[in-house]
Amino acid sequence: MGGSQSTRRVTIINETSPDIITISDDVAQRLKNQASAQPMNAASATPSRPAPAAAGYPSYSEMSGRSHQQDMEKLDQEWRGRLDDLANQNKQLYKLATDKFTGSVAEVHQKYVGDRHQAVCQNTQNAVMQCYRKNQKKPLECSREVVAFQNCVSATRLNLSAR
Repeated sequence: MGGSQSTRRVTIINETSPDIITISDDVAQRLKNQASAQPMNAASATPSRPAPAAAGYPSYSEMSGRSHQQDMEKLDQEWRGRLDDLANQNKQLYKLATDKFTGSVAEVHQKYVGDRHQAVCQNTQNAVMQCYRKNQKKPLECSREVVAFQNCVSATRLNLSAR
């Protein structure tokens, strides 16, 4: 009982890098305890240490860090390029919209604001206003001037509509 070795199979799924396995502190402690529980022989008398990197060559973790840094720099450059492209597109769209708006404003100005007419029948209008100032308490006294102004405006309308 209990004298046979267990054949336990463990499957590790590594989602980060295929060459690096991350374990928790609990697993590391159990592995250490399991190694110390086995009988010590001459080959396992020295504690296991990670193999030193060959002189002049970087360790795997250093190479991995450099590779990661290079990848990050490439991604950074790529995204900066995309951001610059979007900024240029935005400038072009802004210029296009501004030009279109300016053209529309000019068209509206030409169509509505630029089409100012001079006052018609200015002299008869002035006569009506002068009569009203003179006869502030008797506005009916100015009926002849008002009728003359109305006739002048009607004649001007007819002339403009005939064109």
